[in-house]
Amino acid sequence: MADGVGDLPNAKDLTLDYYDASRLATWVRQHAGLIVWVREKIGKACRGWHPYGAWANGAETTSAEYLLDDAFRIRTRKTETEGGLTALGGLNHIRDLLSTPGNVGRLAGLSGVGKTRFVQALFDDRYGERALDPSSALYTNMADDPDPQPVGMAS
Repeated sequence: MADGVGDLPNAKDLTLDYYDASRLATWVRQHAGLIVWVREKIGKACRGWHPYGAWANGAETTSAEYLLDDAFRIRTRKTETEGGLTALGGLNHIRDLLSTPGNVGRLAGLSGVGKTRFVQALFDDRYGERALDPSSALYTNMADDPDPQPVGMAS
């Protein structure tokens, strides 16, 4: 490795290290959202599971704009949000909830109302505050017959 970078002007200032398969696997396990991406890249994909991406519309990219709609409401169990939260308020609330270890959330709603796109926005730092880390994101749709099933993936 030293020979490979020896011609660089700052070669003596570089720190070189080697990651073998075991060391790389250990690092990837510390970044759960990347496991699915790495397995996909090496041809051993987890069927139906995807890293952070344009889950709601595969024809778009993650840079597609999320349309904040003031009519969209997020209702929680908390009585102080009886009228529901706006999309932006809901993003911030759910981010706070999911940023606390041991907490979980469940998003329910009719088909086609934008649940998947809303979840994508949880990881998008252009909206609200404290966006979740995209490298921790895993997504599946039960219609894709994921393997392993969500409980197995979580464990």
